[in-house]
Amino acid sequence: YRSWCDHCRAGKARLAPHLSEPADRERLGVTVSCDYVFMGAEEADEDMQPSLVIFDDDKGAFWAIGTRTKTVTEQLVKYFKDILDQSGYIGEKMTMKCDQEPSVVALKRAVAAARTGETVPIESPVRASQSNGRMEGAIGIWQGQVRTIKHYTEAMIKRRIEIDGVLFSWLVPFCTEIMN
Repeated sequence: YRSWCDHCRAGKARLAPHLSEPADRERLGVTVSCDYVFMGAEEADEDMQPSLVIFDDDKGAFWAIGTRTKTVTEQLVKYFKDILDQSGYIGEKMTMKCDQEPSVVALKRAVAAARTGETVPIESPVRASQSNGRMEGAIGIWQGQVRTIKHYTEAMIKRRIEIDGVLFSWLVPFCTEIMN
């Protein structure tokens, strides 16, 4: 159920009309999405290190961290939980959204168990990237930022930054910080 936003209803929209959630619709709290990401399809081989990207729909904020594997670790759960706590969500009701990849579902469950607030898990349907569109868009923006700064830095230092190197592991969270 969706309704036209006030801007469109007033006839002020010059581009294609857009839809918004009605104000009286009950929210499930804040929605935070997460996914593991590689910088490109050609880079997603078994030797590559994934990055965990977290997106807060409410604040439009990003966080990312490079990981060695997609395995759930105590440090990764603590990082994710600390991000939520520092964002002011201690004890808040929250919806955590991800795709159905087993590693990210396991991480989401571990973070939900570590939180003090109620956490509602949602998995996007298989082969339905539109259902997690905000997260997919956030990943695209983050990847573009990483590529831009990586390319610029490589031009300045006249050396290639290896995707599994130390400088790249710094670049992953740095790009989210400058976007926030």
